[in-house]
Amino acid sequence: MKKRYTVSYDWIFDMVVEIDHDVCKDDLLHEINNFWSDAEWRLIQADGNILHVVLKLMAQMAFRLNVSDWRDTASLLREQETCPEGWPVLDGSAGITLVSIDDFEFDVDELTIKEAA
Repeated sequence: MKKRYTVSYDWIFDMVVEIDHDVCKDDLLHEINNFWSDAEWRLIQADGNILHVVLKLMAQMAFRLNVSDWRDTASLLREQETCPEGWPVLDGSAGITLVSIDDFEFDVDELTIKEAA
């Protein structure tokens, strides 16, 4: 069964992911979470929902890549050569498809300036 999830950052940055729950089982989600330090803490923070843990991790990774690389993040994550360590390719082959991710744009109107003391 496939389901789509939208992960939003402050209502200005969205990532849409499709999970094929017949392919992507909890053991893969735990493997992804356990690759990174503080796995147990993240699971506790998500009330034991491993899917939410991995979706948040994925969003954090994808958003960070989007800002630091300024390339098509979705394409990077769908290719074996450019997908970061610790992640399966997000092309659906492991049951996880990165459908879309917003390009992050800095809005000059959102910047503030304060004189340092």
